[in-house]
Amino acid sequence: MADFTKNPAFQKMEPKKKKMIELLADSLYHKNISDALPAVMAWQKQMEQEHIKFTEEENRLLSDILFAELSPEGKRRYEMIKTLIKPKET
Repeated sequence: MADFTKNPAFQKMEPKKKKMIELLADSLYHKNISDALPAVMAWQKQMEQEHIKFTEEENRLLSDILFAELSPEGKRRYEMIKTLIKPKET
């Protein structure tokens, strides 16, 4: 598992956010993208229920954590999906 705990964005987070990100990283460890997506969706729902919101910098860290745990095929699929859902700039 990548050591995201040394990331400056992670180090600046409040303890509750750190704990939730560690739980997400643990739940994604060695999962393929098909198995990871339901775990991410459940985690997002929990964040909404607990009214936890992440900054743009924290969201980049979350994306990096997800990407680091994927297989090479999963990484390719993730990049493809990411380009499809990226908001268009006006």
